[in-house]
Amino acid sequence: MTNEKMSFDAHIKDWQIIEVNESDIHGKFLYGTVVEDRKGRFKHGDYIFTSSIVKYDEDNNLIITLNSVYKLSGSGKHITCTLYEASNLKLYGSL
Repeated sequence: MTNEKMSFDAHIKDWQIIEVNESDIHGKFLYGTVVEDRKGRFKHGDYIFTSSIVKYDEDNNLIITLNSVYKLSGSGKHITCTLYEASNLKLYGSL
């Protein structure tokens, strides 16, 4: 049984799980558009690129990082890219 009442810090739509898989650098990150941020860090409509994903709870549509829990809306994408591409996405909002 899943816990539908699990608390989250921010609600994200139009999301993508970004995987960086280079010879010496590996990691997964969440990229998406903020619907709501209960911690007050981001405004509605801001894009977000998180720190490394610690856990992806597919049953409850939650992404867990070291300090935050993100609720995902809708279906998302899984993308593999280079560190350079991920950096551009984080800095400029596009690959």
